[in-house]
Amino acid sequence: KEAEELLKATEKDKELRLSEEAQKLNTLRAEMEWKLQCLEPRKGKLKPWLLRLILYIVSNMHSEHSGGCNVPIDTTDFVVYMKGYAISFLITNYHCEDMHKDKLIDFIVQFMEVIDKEINELKLSVNTLGCLMATEFLKQFI
Repeated sequence: KEAEELLKATEKDKELRLSEEAQKLNTLRAEMEWKLQCLEPRKGKLKPWLLRLILYIVSNMHSEHSGGCNVPIDTTDFVVYMKGYAISFLITNYHCEDMHKDKLIDFIVQFMEVIDKEINELKLSVNTLGCLMATEFLKQFI
């Protein structure tokens, strides 16, 4: 009887461990899928979106000095899907006419380099998460 009880206890312990590992794996999988949804579908649209964001920010800085905001905001233009955030805007050639183009271009290039660096770090974290998830999944077969 003691052997049977010990066997049942070890089986329950094993089932508990497997369910905990499955729960961790599901959590990791869900987080990775969410991050991939944020990164992958928007690869082609990211840089034009950043350009419009930069122009919007610069035009708002310019309009503060001229006494008002002349930038129409179009909520259907582009929306970035991130938890708790939604950004959309519209830029016209009017905003480039009154600004220092050299400084604007330098600002855009610098801003895009910083954002590109952050996006690369996000991609690396997603890859790391995928490796961790695969490692945890494969541990059950060892």
